Amino acid sequence: MERLAIRGGDSDVRDSNESSFWIAFALVALVVCLGVANGGFFQSTWNWCLVVAAVVVLATVRTLSLVQLNRCEWLAVCLLLAFGTWTLVAGAWAQDPAASRIQANRLLLYLSFFTVALLATRSAGSLVGGTMIGIIAINLYALAAYLVVGNTPLPEPLESYLLFRPVGYANALGVLAAMGLVAALGLAAEVEDERIARACAATWAPLTATLVLTQSRGAWLAFLLGISVVAVVLGWKARPTLLMAAPVIAATAAFSWFAHLERLDHSFNLGRARALALAIVALSAVAYLAWPYLRDLFSVSSRRFAIAIATCLILALGLVATLALSHSIERLGVRQAYWRVAWHLVTHHTLSGAGPGAFAAAWQRLGDGTSALNAHNLYLETLAETGLIGLLLLMGFFVVPVVARRSTLQQRYVATALGAYTVFLSHMVVDWDWQMPVVAISGLAFGAALLVVSRSDTTPALGTAGRHRLMLASIAVLAIAVGELISR
Repeated sequence: MERLAIRGGDSDVRDSNESSFWIAFALVALVVCLGVANGGFFQSTWNWCLVVAAVVVLATVRTLSLVQLNRCEWLAVCLLLAFGTWTLVAGAWAQDPAASRIQANRLLLYLSFFTVALLATRSAGSLVGGTMIGIIAINLYALAAYLVVGNTPLPEPLESYLLFRPVGYANALGVLAAMGLVAALGLAAEVEDERIARACAATWAPLTATLVLTQSRGAWLAFLLGISVVAVVLGWKARPTLLMAAPVIAATAAFSWFAHLERLDHSFNLGRARALALAIVALSAVAYLAWPYLRDLFSVSSRRFAIAIATCLILALGLVATLALSHSIERLGVRQAYWRVAWHLVTHHTLSGAGPGAFAAAWQRLGDGTSALNAHNLYLETLAETGLIGLLLLMGFFVVPVVARRSTLQQRYVATALGAYTVFLSHMVVDWDWQMPVVAISGLAFGAALLVVSRSDTTPALGTAGRHRLMLASIAVLAIAVGELISR
């Protein structure tokens, strides 16, 4: 059997670098395209992505550098496939069978992306870097349109003056910023290349501003969990980066809050918005230019001095987070009502669930008269609609990347990917990120990166038979996507 040495000779390194570039480029394009298309929320967007991806795979499958999946990777793919199949089966007893097909169609996008990402990726850095760049590009576009152009002259019915474009949902944009910020902090602490570290530092201010301007309380909590994971995994290695980042994050959050945020529910002041944009640019420039000097300073500072500074900065961040969490706190009551209705379904359909789309129908009967499609908690909604079987399949899929890296904590990209993946998993407790492909694809990319890191140094190349199976699978995906586009 042919062997592909990941760390082989000059030819292997050259091929690996070229492959990593194209994987990162494709991932940036996918994340950005989904982001500007309302987060990929609508079904036609999923199917067009599937059509393009299937055509690209079919055109390049003979020449593309592909690897075989190991047991953990196969287990993750099979669990996600089983969950999609069970979702289709659950449509047999659902009140709205069409909802089952729609959800399975979205899962096909996730399954296709996850599988191809594992097959085509030889370096976790391409997945981490590509996802980060895509997230940052969306955030920079959102901030420029919002703060400089002023694309929110009138309040939106649901989002008011919050920062929510182009994704279409403020909390989804907020969790994207949280994942990007955790990844930027982790990568700056992990990489040895000063250029990459300084570039990451320059993104801290705009990503923090997005977090504040979306008013996403759940994203703030998910960010704190994610950065805690990074700090635990890296230990004292993360100290210089976190000490440098904390003033930038705290200052950006304070500027965003006191200069603009408290007026979002009442009016939009373009002059203040542009002043905030200038402050963000200035903080980014300071972080970029001061990186080498501050890194050396915090690297040699005494432990007592570092603990004192970290304590003060954590308190400052806690104050900002408290202000964000206290704003519109009554909205949590709406989620509690969603969760009560979802739990009502669980008590009556524990094992097999009430069927896809059951929550929306139950909310119309038992809710407060407003419209709601999702329970704002993926795990509870999955339990309510697909039962204990569906929840175990989905949770098993989410857990595999975390378990696979058990013996590889000190390898590069593990802390970054695990921290961002934690943000993704934790935020789905309070929101419907799974129904926003731009968020789900980004989170799954970090999960795939964890699986790639867990590989051995020498990974078998995908043989001819495997490439033929991939071609058949791509043809099937293409047929399904085209059929869905025609039917709609």
